[in-house]
Parts: sequence; structure tokens; C-alpha cells
Amino acid sequence: MGNNFTENPIVRRRSVLVALLAATALKPTLAEATMDPYERISRDAKALAASMAALHGGEWQVCVNHDAEFALIRPGRAST
Repeated sequence: MGNNFTENPIVRRRSVLVALLAATALKPTLAEATMDPYERISRDAKALAASMAALHGGEWQVCVNHDAEFALIRPGRAST
């Protein structure tokens, strides 16, 4: 009878691979680390609007006002 380390090495390798992939996905890339915060907010707001459109359909409008410290994603004609 083998021990836990040798009985099922495929599961252990798979677990390690999944953990490594998750760790790299969570680590910001160099481009994100050096990206201007305003650009990152704009990119993320547009990504959220695209996700809402994929889930709910239709067009979604993005409004970010840094002076008022306000962000809005709502159904409607997409802003340019």
C-alpha cells in the first residue's frame, strides 16, 4: 500500500498546476502595474458594461466622473 504522495500523483500534479495558474492569474501584469489609474478604470468599466450586455443583452452605458467620485453602468445607448 502506497502513501498519499505516490498513490495518485496525477491528482497532486493537477492540484499544483491549478494553484500555479490561479496565482499567475491573480498577479497583475507589468502593463497593469504601470497603467495609468484613469485608463485602468475606463478599461474595467467598459469590461463591466460588456459583461452586463453579455448577461442581460442590449447596450450598456458607462459613466465615470472622477470629480464626483461616481461610476455608473446602466442600460442604454453606449457612450463614445
